[in-house]
Amino acid sequence: MEPTHVEYQLDASIEEDTSESTHVEYELHASIQENTMESILRQLPLTPIRMSSEKKFDSPRRAKRHYNNLMEKYSRLKKIMKSVRKQNCYLKKRIVNLIDLVDHLQKKKLLTEHAGNSLLVS
Repeated sequence: MEPTHVEYQLDASIEEDTSESTHVEYELHASIQENTMESILRQLPLTPIRMSSEKKFDSPRRAKRHYNNLMEKYSRLKKIMKSVRKQNCYLKKRIVNLIDLVDHLQKKKLLTEHAGNSLLVS
């Protein structure tokens, strides 16, 4: 990775004057960190806290649009979670029913113990 223009300025200022180098280094580091933080925030998902701090939401219409998008995403995820919970519950019940079936067949001597254990393991 090539050093940025700011890093070149930082190296030059430290070599020229060592008494003020820490002050210059601090200012340049802060500006680099601020730029990267802005780029990170652009990539993050929208949250109500970010909505209040972003400059994009100056107008009420934009804020409402982003709020509605956020609520739609929340409701979609809520539906997905509900369907996953239902499927999980169904699969747990199915496992219990299959275990009961194997036990019942073993008691009636329709299934050997070895075959029943191999079915339960897999």
